[in-house]
Amino acid sequence: MYQFDNKKTKGFTFWLKAFALGLSMSFASLAEAKDLSFYEEFETLFFRTIQNITIEKGGVSVLLEGGAIYYVEKNLHYSGTHSWLLPPPGYSDAGTSTGEAYIKPKGTTRYISALVKLQSPFGCGLVQVADIKNNLIYEQRIFASGWMPIEVNRPEGQSAIKEMRISHCGSVGLIAVDDLLIGVKSGDHSDDEGGSFSIPLIFVMIGLFLARFFHRSFTLSQRVS
Repeated sequence: MYQFDNKKTKGFTFWLKAFALGLSMSFASLAEAKDLSFYEEFETLFFRTIQNITIEKGGVSVLLEGGAIYYVEKNLHYSGTHSWLLPPPGYSDAGTSTGEAYIKPKGTTRYISALVKLQSPFGCGLVQVADIKNNLIYEQRIFASGWMPIEVNRPEGQSAIKEMRISHCGSVGLIAVDDLLIGVKSGDHSDDEGGSFSIPLIFVMIGLFLARFFHRSFTLSQRVS
């Protein structure tokens, strides 16, 4: 009658436990994921010159580059009396402008939206959104006829958002940005490359290493005895 090899059986049990450990730690890390939101109307901020500023709200940190926040005229502020403003390239009342401004959230950004408007019908503006692979995933021209809603949503399985870039390609007027909303998934371990669930390899590797270590110790102790 066939007899089970006790050492092999225990060895298999070790490896099975190691795999289970990797899975449990992976699911535990996913359970910690939280939806964080950032909303800014630019009402409590004021800086008359072009500069970079980091704003933290709702657990989300966002870097604004290349713009200024101040009052100009009523039709350039959707909410309240302030908006984030980008002058055309060159010298302006707010300082020297490169004609480009960036919104850079920190963390796995899945959603970004804003209202954007061009001050002058003779101006020229463009909004672009890039993902973390530096691929262009959104592009929209800006017009002076009214506030234009910009919205980009990247569900899990798609590459997350890296930044929104606002470009002033004209020589007159301002570009205004207001009511900025950003959604960040804290602790997001989804696969940005392929879109399917992936087990964090480090957890499995640690589990397998420990299992192998204890299995060898067990084998040596059996030989000694």
